[in-house]
Amino acid sequence: MTHFQLTMKKQHLLFIILLGISPFVISQTNYQQEYLKAKTFFNEGNYNLAMEAFKPVIQKDEENHFSEYASYFYAISAYQNGFSALSRDMFLQIKQLFPKWDKIEEVHIWLAKIYFEENDFINGLKYSNGVVIGYELSKRQQSYHLAKIDSLELMSNLFDAFNNDKEVAYRYAQLINKQPLHLQDRTFLSELVEGFNLDKEEFNIVTSEESIKKNNYNVAVMLPFMTDKLQPKLYKKGNQFVIDLYEGLVKAQHDLREKGVNITLYAYDTKTNSNTTLEILSQPEIHGMDLIIGPLYPGPSREVSNYSIRNKINMFNPISSNQAVIGENPFSFLYHPTDATQAKAAAQYVIESETNKNTMIFYGGSEKDSIKAFTFRDLIVQDSFNIVHMQKMEKDTTGHVRKLLTTTLEDIEETLEEELTEEERGIFLIAPDSIGTIYVASDNKLLASSVVSAIEIRPDTIQVIGSTEWLKYRFIDFEAYERLGIILTSSNYFNTNSYGCRQLNHYSIARFGKPASTYFYKAYDMMMFLGANMNEYGTLFQNELYSKPVVPSILTSNISFFKANDNQYVPLVYFKNNELITIEPTNSNE
Repeated sequence: MTHFQLTMKKQHLLFIILLGISPFVISQTNYQQEYLKAKTFFNEGNYNLAMEAFKPVIQKDEENHFSEYASYFYAISAYQNGFSALSRDMFLQIKQLFPKWDKIEEVHIWLAKIYFEENDFINGLKYSNGVVIGYELSKRQQSYHLAKIDSLELMSNLFDAFNNDKEVAYRYAQLINKQPLHLQDRTFLSELVEGFNLDKEEFNIVTSEESIKKNNYNVAVMLPFMTDKLQPKLYKKGNQFVIDLYEGLVKAQHDLREKGVNITLYAYDTKTNSNTTLEILSQPEIHGMDLIIGPLYPGPSREVSNYSIRNKINMFNPISSNQAVIGENPFSFLYHPTDATQAKAAAQYVIESETNKNTMIFYGGSEKDSIKAFTFRDLIVQDSFNIVHMQKMEKDTTGHVRKLLTTTLEDIEETLEEELTEEERGIFLIAPDSIGTIYVASDNKLLASSVVSAIEIRPDTIQVIGSTEWLKYRFIDFEAYERLGIILTSSNYFNTNSYGCRQLNHYSIARFGKPASTYFYKAYDMMMFLGANMNEYGTLFQNELYSKPVVPSILTSNISFFKANDNQYVPLVYFKNNELITIEPTNSNE
């Protein structure tokens, strides 16, 4: 074969080869050119042109080596142009078509971002948690978007779905902590903080290590003794109730010592102002206190509460039922149930009684009355009760209750067009047996008297619920309570005829020449309770109390700080055979 023939044969073979591969080469070059052109638009921030330019390069073709990147940058361009739904769909397509692409984690981060911005937190967290290499970035992304959630219910649902996610747990803990303290589940909050190693200081969490057991506990008694105004008189003093409180504490101190529990009381006169209280708190010895009793007035109470939070010292108010005393201080407690807790007990009783669901509510002009009335209303309405009538009664309008409940057709006969028969004249405007319960959310004696006297006139049986404070009003005799079956909510009720109360009364008469007062009993019972729990659990004993539905006490039979900072034990009482019978409360939180 000649050289010429050989050369021609080689050229022919090369032509055949080029003919076979030229479509691939040309195609490859075109995809690359289109991709580079689109990428230029993208880098210049011209996302409209970039989207159009990326379109031809998106198609999946074995000859197209730019499909994944074109799809990725197309999705970003769509997002930048405000087409987040289109962007999301493209990212999902990438995930489906190229699951093993080396940039798939960046796709997950973008999907998480878009879902978070659409408030689809379930999918946002799902894709965010799928990131491994960019773990820190994904966690910052989670924190940023979760911080926008203010719904505790939503966070609860997210925690149920992602209960191993620290960022979810942290935001959930934040929202629990942002609630009013009486609505917080401090036990669960502690579990979140401990389980996910969150900052205990941020959430004011008490750990078992912080609760110190001692041989002797120092208790600061901060009460308005008003020592500068005390006079050595034999008759009752102006602030006798304060003195009675302190005497009850001293008696408890003595009785605790006999049980092997050593308490040292330090009395401080806060008077009624903040400046005096601040001077007391500045004394070095205060830092050695393990517990604070009081104060009683708002100004001193605020200063002590701030000190209590900063130094993690429990403080107990012996007489208040005002939730504001607790405020946002997890170290502040009320020996009494709050007004809302008392109303909750009344509502729970009515709901469980399964009586006629038509209900009336009357309340006085004070803030505490409003709290009781609206708490009761909200709870029973949730159980399909019907509020027939709800009215605020000022002192000079309480007679309206009697008129409302006892008015008959005869009373308005002049306004009717037709003359009534004798039988019709006796018909009550509020028909007999049409009302199941009347809740009187007030201790006002005129309002209480109006309701009771009206019920006595009516021919039906209406369940009246009031307060044991009514027992102080002698114009409602005990027989009426029994005859009408009136139920009374009891805030720290103790039977003065019990053995314990009789013994304390004998002591008071022998020691002070006077019978024991209610304040003496309250202070004694509270201090005995606190001393026993400090002895068993140490200085910061609340975590133990939060977990117990009830804890025994000396005079009131039980006290409960179950998941709360006010006493949750609210028995109801009624008269039977001229004696008060206690209806033990049910704990709906158990």
